[in-house]
Amino acid sequence: MFGEGDRVLRSDLNPKQTIFYDRVIAAASDDTWSFEPDNANNPKLHLLCGRAGTGKTYVTAALQNHLELMGIRCAAVAFMWSAVYQMKVTCEKHSIHSFLGMSIDDLQPERVAKMDIKSRKLRKLKDRLEGLGALFVDEISTSAP
Repeated sequence: MFGEGDRVLRSDLNPKQTIFYDRVIAAASDDTWSFEPDNANNPKLHLLCGRAGTGKTYVTAALQNHLELMGIRCAAVAFMWSAVYQMKVTCEKHSIHSFLGMSIDDLQPERVAKMDIKSRKLRKLKDRLEGLGALFVDEISTSAP
């Protein structure tokens, strides 16, 4: 496919990949693109689906490259470290748990609902999200809401 240091460009994509790519880049060009508090109630969500071999990893790499050229900080996560490790993005990569700074038990819905809004873990998460403009979640179907 391509090496870890290679950059994927729009011109490398097929027509269907290009449509998705252009939609995301157009949204990123919008003034409201960010995870900053002012835009927290208006996030941009793009879902890329496809069978194995359709080029999801390839499109993601192209998007990450362009977004970072636009000055948008990116990160990638997956439920299992092995999945995120296989992503061909060059931005920071984490398991969802390490990115959130929480254990699997901490992320149970009943525990999240009871979490103190001023807890150390939530402050650390806020610091990690500071300045993040794009978060790629791989294998999202393996992750609970």
